[in-house]
Amino acid sequence: VRIITVLLVQILLAVSYIMIIHFTKKSSVFFNKSEWLVIFSVFLASVFIMFFLHLFRMSYDISSKSNFLFNVVNLSILGMNFGLQYMIYNINRKSKKIQELEINQQRLQYQSIYAENIQQQANVVNQIRHDLKQHMTILSIMISEGKHDEARQYMQTYQTEVIPLESHINIENPYLEALINVKFTSANKNNIQVYFTCQAELRAYSDVALCNLIGNLLDNAIEACQKTEDSKIIQLSIIGNEDRLIIVCANSVKEHENISFTTTKANPHEHGFGIKTIKSIVKQYDGDFSSYMENNLFHIQIVLYGK
Repeated sequence: VRIITVLLVQILLAVSYIMIIHFTKKSSVFFNKSEWLVIFSVFLASVFIMFFLHLFRMSYDISSKSNFLFNVVNLSILGMNFGLQYMIYNINRKSKKIQELEINQQRLQYQSIYAENIQQQANVVNQIRHDLKQHMTILSIMISEGKHDEARQYMQTYQTEVIPLESHINIENPYLEALINVKFTSANKNNIQVYFTCQAELRAYSDVALCNLIGNLLDNAIEACQKTEDSKIIQLSIIGNEDRLIIVCANSVKEHENISFTTTKANPHEHGFGIKTIKSIVKQYDGDFSSYMENNLFHIQIVLYGK
């Protein structure tokens, strides 16, 4: 009975680890630290239980039926270990599918923003072309009638009163470019001056992560600027390469305001996720997060390390 039990134990262990290798290679599913901790904790606990059961069986004279029951218990414990591994594998796989679904939904959202930004730019260009055609017709008539002074005055009035085209930034990431353009357009409508610098290689960083990170930074900066009656400024700088990326976002704040990362909105449990999202992305890239005041502007500096 003992020989059979030992053989069965070895076979079950071999099958168990072969299945783990098969799962991880075939589906690219890898357990995280907490999942491995659960697996090894249960395995060690099982070893101790089986060890004490064996000591008990060796110390007392027990019947063949009891011996058989002990063997069943041992095999059941091994089966439980294998079942636990399979259960954690399934949970891990489902969790990764949910994460992939969320990432795809976010990517679709940013693609929608990108398309909306392109449409907005096209509408602005069409409006300028239409208005320019009207102004050129009026100037042509004035010049043909010899009203040069009136034409010059009309031209000066047009230059001072025409609504300028919203600032449009160009970077290598089309989704991030669209997002920043949308945020800067919103800032301009709130009389916020925006300054942007980008000298970076962004291919080593996820589109979704960058959009979530910078989108939340700009949302917080715009909200802070809206609270102040003084000059309203947002400065965004993205500098780095595939190994390290430095993002600095600075904005005006209300005078004597105590800067904290807790929400002041009516329903705090429904808000305050912006900074949590930012810090989560920083952690994802093993980066650094810091904040400070300089030149009457509140700065958030983030360093990401490419993978």
